[in-house]
Amino acid sequence: MTYKEMQKVMRFIRKMNVQTDRKLRRLQLIPSPALRKQNLRHEQWDETERKIRALLRSAKSTHVRMLAAQPATATSAKTSSRLRNDDIDRRLERLIRLVERQKKTRPEDKRA
Repeated sequence: MTYKEMQKVMRFIRKMNVQTDRKLRRLQLIPSPALRKQNLRHEQWDETERKIRALLRSAKSTHVRMLAAQPATATSAKTSSRLRNDDIDRRLERLIRLVERQKKTRPEDKRA
């Protein structure tokens, strides 16, 4: 191998090394599409959980306001309270079933 050929090979090796370094840096900065999709799913479930908790708080505060507006008779308050609690329980059960159905249709990713 002549000196010129050796120089040419060394330039090629340096060029490939620079390209490899660039690619590695780029791969470290840009998350993979699968990771982005997984993060999006987690964000969506976090948002869903936040909304469910807000609905539950709203239902509880509405229930408290309705009880405060009711007359203070013990039997009618207990009966209407039980009916309202049953109604809220049914709504929450439907919401829970809906969320569980969505969890079954979408495979849950394990959080790292």
